[in-house]
Amino acid sequence: MNEEIEKLRQLTNISTNILMNINIHGIITYCNKRCFILFSKSELKGSSIDNIFNKENAFQIKKSVAATIIQEIPHSFQINEQCRNYNIYIYPHNKEAAVCVEDITERIQISHLLAETTRRMNFAEQIANLGYWEVDIKAKKIFWSVEMFRIFGIKEEQISVKRNIIKEQIIKEDIPIYKEKLIKLLKSEKPVEGKLRIKRTDNTIAYCLFKAEISSLSNKKKIIGTLQDITPLETAKNKAEQQNKDKSRFLAQASHDIRQPMQTISLLIEHLLDDNLTKEQFSIVDKIHNSTENLRNLLNNLLDMSRLEIGGFSIVKENIDIGKLLFNISKEYQTIAAHKNISLKLINCHYIIKSDAILIERIIRNFLNNALKYSKDKILIGCRISKTKHQIKIIVMDNGVGIRSTELEKIFEEFYQSKEVPENKKQGSGLGLTIVKKIAKLLNAQVGVYSQFGKGSCFYLELSI
Repeated sequence: MNEEIEKLRQLTNISTNILMNINIHGIITYCNKRCFILFSKSELKGSSIDNIFNKENAFQIKKSVAATIIQEIPHSFQINEQCRNYNIYIYPHNKEAAVCVEDITERIQISHLLAETTRRMNFAEQIANLGYWEVDIKAKKIFWSVEMFRIFGIKEEQISVKRNIIKEQIIKEDIPIYKEKLIKLLKSEKPVEGKLRIKRTDNTIAYCLFKAEISSLSNKKKIIGTLQDITPLETAKNKAEQQNKDKSRFLAQASHDIRQPMQTISLLIEHLLDDNLTKEQFSIVDKIHNSTENLRNLLNNLLDMSRLEIGGFSIVKENIDIGKLLFNISKEYQTIAAHKNISLKLINCHYIIKSDAILIERIIRNFLNNALKYSKDKILIGCRISKTKHQIKIIVMDNGVGIRSTELEKIFEEFYQSKEVPENKKQGSGLGLTIVKKIAKLLNAQVGVYSQFGKGSCFYLELSI
């Protein structure tokens, strides 16, 4: 029996809690070593609670000790003593009270820190419309952050930890995307992401970006991820796209309506040029003719841009003899080139590809128009097959002013015109090559340019065979 008492005494002495016996008068009849450490006194046995705690805390402890001894019912409460927080537990014991004083200061500080961190995280999630979720793969339990409930428009008590609300409320058409991403994640264990539409409980649709990855913290395998509500951005994007389409339709209609009177003006000017004009009159009419042609080209380019933006070009694929196509185009342009004292040479080639002949011709004509504008006296047109024989590259080469390396990436941008040619702004709109690039994209083809400033340029169209 004495051995057991000694073991119990050792356990109480190594406890991090203060353990005491107090009689009904508030006198300490026993205390462990933790008491001495905390109160910096070598002997506490026989001391009054009044000598240890402040007046208010001592009164509360004595009152509770007396009530515990008399009623034989445990009591507990919290106190603050010398800027520390304690839990006080009082139990009846042999007509005295066994008192346990537990220091909970660090616990409260951590609790406050966690609460503040949670508040900040919730605030950040709300501002970013970003919810966090995780799935315990083994236990099949789900955790959601506060923002997840807001995104779905539901209350926390409405869902079970084992209920997959994400899967339940995804728009039917997007379920295959969700499943595909999760299967890929589980197989590769590499992060995945995608876009989903969620049907909220009020039947509104939320556009969401989701990201997910595998976490193995604490040897627990989980799928963790985020879900960001991008509905406002998606709505604004759709509205902007619709406005852009409306603008393009208006521009296309306006350009189409202006074309007819422009055609009439061109015919009248050509009629004037055929009349017996004085040198001065001819010069004026010729300038009007050039300005009218530039305006007509601008309208054509604007119409083409509008059609491209609203999907007005349809692709008609057929077998095309590239050699025959280039021969017909070059024959027409050789006459134009001759008037400008430019030699236009065609290198014969005969390859059959399946594509849209009209759109390919539009690209080649644009390249030739540029070549005629900038060439000194030579233009070369031809094609060559790749080493793999999977692509054919149609080229139009000139010996004009060339393009500086700093401009090569810019020439396919809308309205860009080289500063090296002062007459550029008088001769075009800067939309031709932009249209070429957009048409090439429709054909799943590539366009580009090689150039050496001062020596010439080589534009190309690369098509799959």
